[in-house]
Amino acid sequence: TDQAVSAGLSPLAALPPGRPGAGFYLDAVRAEVQLVSRADRLQAIGQPLVYVVTDTFSRMVCGVYIGMGEAQWPHAMLALANCGADKQRYSQQHGRRIEAEQWPCRHLPEILLANAALTLGWNGDTLLNNFNLRCVAVEEGPSDWRAVLEKRFRLLAPNAQGAPCRLDGVMDLDQFTRIVIDCILYYNNRQALAAADGATPRRLWDWGVENRGGGLKIYPEHLIRCSLMPVAQATVTADGIALYDSWYSCARAINERWFERARLRGSWQVKVAYDPSNMDTVYLLDAAAPMQFHACHLADNSLAHLHLSTTEIAHLPRAQTALPAAALRSTTQSYASFVG
Repeated sequence: TDQAVSAGLSPLAALPPGRPGAGFYLDAVRAEVQLVSRADRLQAIGQPLVYVVTDTFSRMVCGVYIGMGEAQWPHAMLALANCGADKQRYSQQHGRRIEAEQWPCRHLPEILLANAALTLGWNGDTLLNNFNLRCVAVEEGPSDWRAVLEKRFRLLAPNAQGAPCRLDGVMDLDQFTRIVIDCILYYNNRQALAAADGATPRRLWDWGVENRGGGLKIYPEHLIRCSLMPVAQATVTADGIALYDSWYSCARAINERWFERARLRGSWQVKVAYDPSNMDTVYLLDAAAPMQFHACHLADNSLAHLHLSTTEIAHLPRAQTALPAAALRSTTQSYASFVG
């Protein structure tokens, strides 16, 4: 009790039970705003889904992912992957400079509690096998963060479609993501929690880590991200590795002469992991080394797709998604291997 009082918190009896990282809750909402393509601001691409992961003890938002289309478990996993990300780097990528202590979570939890509406088609094997993380479907969980986001956008159920609003056609995915990050930073650092007698989520998190210990797991960021990305079948052709109307190359393909082999013997398929919100780099999976990922980068003939999502690429005129193939360079960046 003395520790809680000295930290400026209420006596322990007034604080929630548990500890940081014992459980994270995964949820999603649809924002009622029509985004535009970064490639063509006259092209609407739909209403975004905001996947949010919250620590059940402190109520701090630990991870977020902005997706498009219908709610999907593979996309929800990218919000969990964001929990393990360096938030300074993540925020800076989206134009927001922060101090590390403003968003201190870069961990995975002991247990993931997922809204049952998101678990259709889920597969917990990767979580259990790679991160010893158990996943449980629940009907509801902490939603304190919604009040802050609702001041900017009307929020809908994940699979609902909203009406037109005044912000339609104004923001692209980057601009919307920056607003969501701003809302999270405000909520984590300034929102008073009634359940903790006015403490902010970050203050409660920091106190819990120091005084109750944390059920927090730290893994290499790229290992988490690549392991939890959606997986798709790509096609190796003479012109490159084809996925979602884009062409890719990687050091392994160059060194093993995949494209020459495809020209002589025909194409074949490979599995790749990818982030639907940014298709600049995809990761070739290696069946012989399940925890190793080879980075494949956009080839020269697909540079028009730089920094675009799968949704934006799908909305491009066909001429922009089928440019003549250029010669593949042997100077492609070396593949990145992330071994746990």
